[in-house]
Amino acid sequence: MLFFSNLGRVYRMKVWRLPEGGPNTKGRPMINLLPLAEGETISTVLPLPQDENEWGDLHIMFATAHGTVRRNSMAAFTNIPTAGKIAMRFGTSAVEGADSGDDGDEQQADPSDRLIAVELLSEDDDVLLATRNGKAIRFKSTDVREFQSRTSTGVRGVRLLGGDEVISMSILRRAGTTQEERDAYLKSPTWRGGCCPRVFRKSVGRKLPTRSNSC
Repeated sequence: MLFFSNLGRVYRMKVWRLPEGGPNTKGRPMINLLPLAEGETISTVLPLPQDENEWGDLHIMFATAHGTVRRNSMAAFTNIPTAGKIAMRFGTSAVEGADSGDDGDEQQADPSDRLIAVELLSEDDDVLLATRNGKAIRFKSTDVREFQSRTSTGVRGVRLLGGDEVISMSILRRAGTTQEERDAYLKSPTWRGGCCPRVFRKSVGRKLPTRSNSC
């Protein structure tokens, strides 16, 4: 398993090294399992396929609170020392206008940013980013170019209004259809299926059809 911290570092640990417990077991602090720095916490845990031969076909997508995303080959994270290593350097805040999209320009250093999510995906998958103020954007994984360096800051995934921030990232698997077939199906009057569930901060849930925001 890979463990990604809020400071952009990554650690690796075999599952059998994790303490096993029952439903009422309190567990052990991560600081006792990984060499975390002061103020460093684990923000994302990423299980890896058991067959390491599959790793070469996978990519890792990063998302930060300020709307930055980055895509790397899984091969860049196969050799991780016990002390961990840098997984991502944080870039400039993407808080600007209401428009969203990738501008293709790598971001500048921004120590106030933090890592929100890390997910495995393939080039056939889509990415869905959701923000605290209820906005969402969906784009193809290949819309974000593959970065070779682990210390790159990445590119803008979504533009944010002042005070807004990214709170989650989801990977959407395609059903083997082309983009044109998908768009025609969603516009069809006979369309009935597909939804995106939403869960809000005060435990309120809502279900929206995928056609409403192309998610």
